[in-house]
Amino acid sequence: MHLFHFIKRFSAVILTLLLTAVFLGRMSVTVKAYTFTPDITLHSSAAILYCRDTDQILYEKNADQQQMPGHLAQIMTAVVVLEACSDLDGTTITADDSLYDVLYQYSEPDDLRYADIFKGDTLTVREYLYAMMLTSSCESALILADHFGDGNVQNFVAKMNDKAKAIGCTGTTFTNPTGLADAQQQTTARDMLTITNYALSLKDFEKISTTVSYTPKSSNPENHPDAAAWVWTHSNAMMLEDSDYYYEGAKGIKTGNLESAGRSIITEATNDGNTYLVVLMNAIQR
Repeated sequence: MHLFHFIKRFSAVILTLLLTAVFLGRMSVTVKAYTFTPDITLHSSAAILYCRDTDQILYEKNADQQQMPGHLAQIMTAVVVLEACSDLDGTTITADDSLYDVLYQYSEPDDLRYADIFKGDTLTVREYLYAMMLTSSCESALILADHFGDGNVQNFVAKMNDKAKAIGCTGTTFTNPTGLADAQQQTTARDMLTITNYALSLKDFEKISTTVSYTPKSSNPENHPDAAAWVWTHSNAMMLEDSDYYYEGAKGIKTGNLESAGRSIITEATNDGNTYLVVLMNAIQR
């Protein structure tokens, strides 16, 4: 299937789930989960539709089956950073491109996501978070992990795993902060829902992860002579009004794509006065 048609179908899946959720939200639901069968073929390996207002799972598919999270792992990267940093605007980090060596050695270059952060760029923690959450920037994930892991990315990964366990995740193991492919890095749709709900409880996470576009204020003129042109746009095309995939009410939160494990997305949407989260993991192009 051509990429255009695949993304179109991917967006249609989310739209169908959300519209069904609006209908279900009007019903009297007395159980924790309400099962229905979507009238479309769901190519995602795992999925969850959740109503934030009622704390109810309205639909699930293979919710406890382990999957590689791809760039969705960066939600947990953001969680650890947000809880470790008390001043997002006053804390700055200068990019060290030696951290990028792991990216240059990575075997699937199409998985890599960049925000054009070069050696010598000095950005605030808030700006790094915008770059990571909007573009899936691997540079930002590594720079933040190195800084808040006290100069050791694996120390930071240990904090990611400790946090996952502390908030109740039972099928999650992180091995890197970027979300790049690793057979040992596994999670489930249910755990990703838990992680996302926790992240949304933290100050600044929702604002950052649902922003359509952002221009950093700390641009280095040597690397970015046209500061206004350095813009990070959210990878969730359903938020973009000029996109063929636009859906009014869709907000953020995170997309992910791995050649070895398909496409994933977690998005929030408000419709008819209700707010929902949709988790779709590892949809394979067909």
